[in-house]
Amino acid sequence: MTHHVDDQVARWARREPLLALLSRAARGVLLPEEGSLLRATVETELAAAELSETRHRERFARVREISDAMARTAAARSHRRWWRRRKH
Repeated sequence: MTHHVDDQVARWARREPLLALLSRAARGVLLPEEGSLLRATVETELAAAELSETRHRERFARVREISDAMARTAAARSHRRWWRRRKH
């Protein structure tokens, strides 16, 4: 969870300068060095978004694995109880 909070803090820290750069680009007053900075910032945001999506998919897959394992355990317990009652 710490990674998530740190990532969000970093993203919010980049957001205001990004908005300023985009505003300057929209007005047509972006300097060449600002263009490079804008590109680097957008690439960083894209990479952060992809990493976040990957982490989300991994967590979702892990939750599904745990859920499936719990369901198999519950089914096995139920079957054992049924089998014991059948024997008596």
